[in-house]
Amino acid sequence: MMNDINRGKAMALLESLNDSMEGSCDERASADAREAIREAIRVLSNNKASYKASDYAVAKVHASIARLIGYRSITLSDQAKLAWKKFEDFMYTDIQKDLRGVGGPNLG
Repeated sequence: MMNDINRGKAMALLESLNDSMEGSCDERASADAREAIREAIRVLSNNKASYKASDYAVAKVHASIARLIGYRSITLSDQAKLAWKKFEDFMYTDIQKDLRGVGGPNLG
């Protein structure tokens, strides 16, 4: 489970990613990605949400956006690519072990 510090980091990284995608991506897929990000931020900002709900929200948004990028359904601006890279780095280092319990993407 993600601790409060990592929960705050995840929220900040997702807010940065969402901001970087606003206006830089027109595709329907980017609107879906931004909605997934906003939903994860909503869960992370809810102090009453369980740690498991927070872990699941972060794993889910990562999987959703990774799939869109993998299928080339979304094109990221340079700024959004940088924000995505920072979020991925966080996923695969700081919270990798925390997300194993919720089936985090490729986090075995």
